[in-house]
Amino acid sequence: MENKNQERTRSARLMNQPQVKEFVIVPPAEVRSGILSRGERFKAWLEASFPAYSFRLERQSALKADVFQVIPIMSGGLIGDAIVMCEAPAPGLVASIREACESFVAEAGQGLNA
Repeated sequence: MENKNQERTRSARLMNQPQVKEFVIVPPAEVRSGILSRGERFKAWLEASFPAYSFRLERQSALKADVFQVIPIMSGGLIGDAIVMCEAPAPGLVASIREACESFVAEAGQGLNA
């Protein structure tokens, strides 16, 4: 009986997974310094385009990439001693955020290139 109750509780938790609310953005190397120097303006641009989310800028990533890296923060907090993971964001959302990052670069012009 205890296992069934634990299973129901676990299933209920999974059904109520929180949504991702924050993303880490790592700019590509060629525009990184320009983006970081305009960090507040860049974050405001993203938050205006995606008001339900917040964004953090990072200087480095463990991954090599020539494009903006959009990394969702998947930790949804704790329930008791269990870590709750957020539901994975839709791939279209991540692609839209990356496109918005690229639009910022296009509007800012050549001044962002290292």
